[in-house]
Amino acid sequence: DGPNECQYWTLEISKWMYDYITQQITSEKSISSKPISEPFYHHVREQLLQFLSSKNEYIRVNCRNFWCDPKRLSISSHHRLIALVDQLYSIKTENEYLNYCTNFLLERTTHNPDYNRFIFENPLDKCIFQEFPLVCNWRQHHHTYMTPLFTLQSQSTNDPIKPNI
Repeated sequence: DGPNECQYWTLEISKWMYDYITQQITSEKSISSKPISEPFYHHVREQLLQFLSSKNEYIRVNCRNFWCDPKRLSISSHHRLIALVDQLYSIKTENEYLNYCTNFLLERTTHNPDYNRFIFENPLDKCIFQEFPLVCNWRQHHHTYMTPLFTLQSQSTNDPIKPNI
């Protein structure tokens, strides 16, 4: 089921306002007597970030596509990572940040020519497997290698049978 009309228009207006504000901020030829307040810009940005975690799939996908546009997030992975930290992090959406940030980083892999290539030549159900004997008790044979030397030293000095000389 799609978004209700209020969600849809709130998203569309927020997208328009974000683009308008960023255009005004970056435009050098725009000289206005009333500068756009930064708190208003941050409020619109946070509203759009909250839409990335909407329960409604249409709103989530629409907002994700909005952010994925090259005008907002760079195509270069390096610049995209910087933009994700700089533009898409907000204290209000911190709990969802890792979810959508990872999504935006991995989205670039879909544009790689190797994306549709199979990792393995043959599917696993057509592969021939061989039984391989695996020794499971290696810790019993090599327990001293895994024990830090300082603990062995402390055991020998605290041994009641051997007096310290």
